[in-house]
Amino acid sequence: MQEALQKFKETLDHAKTIAIRTGATKDISKILSSYVLHSVFLELGKNSSVDCGQIDDSAKNFLSQLFGAEQKNFENLEHTIIKKDTEKIPISELKYEKDGTILKIILNSNANFDHQKIIIEKEKIAVDLLLLLDPEETQVNSVLQNTPHKEVVKITSKDKSISVKTFEIVTLLNKDLVGKFKEALWLLLKNEDEFSKNTLLVKKEILDQNPDIAKIIKANNILKPKNFWRLLGRALQRSEIESELGVLWTFLTLDDFSKTNQDKSAVTHIVDEIKKLRTPENFLAVLWQNSKESVQAVIGGETSKIKKLAFQMGFALSSSYFFTEEFNSFSEAEIKIRSEIKKVIQ
Repeated sequence: MQEALQKFKETLDHAKTIAIRTGATKDISKILSSYVLHSVFLELGKNSSVDCGQIDDSAKNFLSQLFGAEQKNFENLEHTIIKKDTEKIPISELKYEKDGTILKIILNSNANFDHQKIIIEKEKIAVDLLLLLDPEETQVNSVLQNTPHKEVVKITSKDKSISVKTFEIVTLLNKDLVGKFKEALWLLLKNEDEFSKNTLLVKKEILDQNPDIAKIIKANNILKPKNFWRLLGRALQRSEIESELGVLWTFLTLDDFSKTNQDKSAVTHIVDEIKKLRTPENFLAVLWQNSKESVQAVIGGETSKIKKLAFQMGFALSSSYFFTEEFNSFSEAEIKIRSEIKKVIQ
């Protein structure tokens, strides 16, 4: 792992422009990791841009509390391209000259031609480094095509969480920056396994920097306001462990969302909180109503098993969980998921 980190540092040292991309995601750990790295790159004098797709208002306010509302996000520069079909428009000479402040590009031809057949368009300049931060496999090609780049590095959660890898990168690049972004790093790592010796050491390192507890609480309350905890309470009331399969089932109805003034963006936070309170042996499945005729699920669990289940069901794994397709009812969703889980644990 240290060898891979060192190689990444060498690549980064030679990069002046960096684009951080996660693909469209609601995973706050990926979003926060992206903005931590973006902020670190800016501190190191890089021209960095970050894009996590459409971020909801609570996540935007959360990020503003941690990084400030006016954080830079460098736009990808563009070339202006002039194109022409040389068969239809044969050019004998191309030159340019200045007329005061006006620059003229002159195309000479042996015959008159229709200037409207000349195409002028914009083309993004390739960034030195494209950093793919654990995007879903279904989104990788789109991100690569939409972000011209010279080199690409992909950071995944296959062997270690994105949160821990982000901390390791910050520490490697400049240990002093751990102190500058200590509140963001604490929030990033607070959901990690509290019984892991490595996690405890990392948290101690952040605590040694004396993070602003009031700032952490304020940011956390933006992301998880009072109504979120009411929704969590409702979720816990309809949670049960199926011991035979080692599955913790949780169900949320339309009424749960409407009566707590929350929406489905809270679901991944529900997953995080339930995992901390009642860790199942194998899987955690949170099922919720999108509408009266539609139910969806997010399934998390033990690393090797959740990867196998996601692959078996044909869905892209997003960190330690994945979202399913829509079902017609809770019972249909539960029967389908249970059937697939049985195949994995047999």
